[in-house]
Amino acid sequence: MQISDAVHHQVEGNIDVEFEDRGPQHLKNIEAPVRAFAVRPSSPDDLSSDAPKAGDPNRQRTGLAIAGVVIAALVGALGWQATRPPTVEAAVVADMVFPLPDKPSIAVLAFKNLSNADDELLADSFSEDILTSLSKLSGLFVISRTTSFTYKGKDATVKQIAEDLGVRYVLEGSFQRDGDRIRVTAQLIDAIGGQHVWADRYDRELTDLFAVKDEITLNIVSNISAELVSGQRDLITSRETDNLEAWLLFYEGYDLLRRFTLEDNSLARELFSKAVSIDPGFATAYAAIGGTHRLDGQVGWTPTPAKSYEEAMKFFNLALEIDPKSSKMELAVLYQALGNIDLAVETAAEEALVRPNDFIVRGILGWNLNAAGRPAEALEQHKISMRLSPVYSDWILISFGDSHLLLGNFEKALEAYQAELNRPPNSPFNESWTHANLALVMDGLGDEEAAQAHIQKAIQIFPSRSRLATIQTIYRSNDPMTFGPWMDTWRRLGMPE
Repeated sequence: MQISDAVHHQVEGNIDVEFEDRGPQHLKNIEAPVRAFAVRPSSPDDLSSDAPKAGDPNRQRTGLAIAGVVIAALVGALGWQATRPPTVEAAVVADMVFPLPDKPSIAVLAFKNLSNADDELLADSFSEDILTSLSKLSGLFVISRTTSFTYKGKDATVKQIAEDLGVRYVLEGSFQRDGDRIRVTAQLIDAIGGQHVWADRYDRELTDLFAVKDEITLNIVSNISAELVSGQRDLITSRETDNLEAWLLFYEGYDLLRRFTLEDNSLARELFSKAVSIDPGFATAYAAIGGTHRLDGQVGWTPTPAKSYEEAMKFFNLALEIDPKSSKMELAVLYQALGNIDLAVETAAEEALVRPNDFIVRGILGWNLNAAGRPAEALEQHKISMRLSPVYSDWILISFGDSHLLLGNFEKALEAYQAELNRPPNSPFNESWTHANLALVMDGLGDEEAAQAHIQKAIQIFPSRSRLATIQTIYRSNDPMTFGPWMDTWRRLGMPE
């Protein structure tokens, strides 16, 4: 006989029978697959001479218990049939913008906030935490938050989202808070099959928020592939802090950090500092503080970049003392800024193994490979990054263009830089860098007049940036031959020292 996953969860450990996981099963009159378990008496190998014989009261009780399971299974199946969510219009693989990955793929949408506007950050942070946990698994392909959250507030169907992003599964849900109580709903949809794979509702105390997140994440993974859970439960449920206030301050700061301005960077640092004052063991928050100092020095938001780098390293070391893996991504960026390119590449590559679905880590690795004079390898990393997050950051698109420029692919570089300029206005830093490199492209294509125009535009947007400062800020290469030709061309086109 077979029982559903929900019944198995309720009776496991309460009766003397064994369960065999049969995986998702298609039941009659039920369109969505239901995970099922076979029910058997204890293995004959475990039976002793004292085992219940036919007619024994113990054997009868065991039989009654199994019969109870059968009844529960029938009730559960009928209940699921009565309450199962409706099917959705199936996505068409042939219509997908990107090829379907060779592993289970998922997009986690921002949970709808059904309470007041003040809880918007709480709902978003909860969704992002689920996504972050899923992205740690190398057996999954997980679309980045930067991309999946673009559907927030839009009337997009699961079919459209799956076809836009090239994924099989979509997770959507809602979040509602009423005082110290929360109600969270979540549903996992097989977009290609057009079916709801799993759905549940959680009515809990606000203090149970992290436990709810863990339950949802484990349910997602087990319904996609039970094998993925094996041996990785701790990885899926691990977290940096158990303090809700510190956790919220961190996400509020990170939201500011994404805006990439001097003022927001400073405000983010204050919030990260508050987070570690509440939870001194919050390693990621220490690393984030270091990141704000590193950004000050690298973007030119301070007249003393060396001092900013020293501050950054101090906080990275504090984070590393708590968790040896907590600062790897930020360290990879800082090592390059300090001119240690080999260590920068090595550190970013190590982090890519630990965080295989992090498009920022892949982008940093590509950027560092450019600095190491390995643009062909950099290009591959950027392609992975841009697949994980089709809505990618400006600096990744620019670095992608830089890879082509270093390879002498002027037309491809031109396409990337023009795409960057056609985006909504971003930081003067990125815009100036794009024009400076467009000057190199146009010079390579033989249009010196256009090249000089781009140089003048770069100077106008960011007048304090010299040719030397540009390279030292973006690419601190150990090999002068890698960027020496760029320096010579900028000098000839009129970039000031």
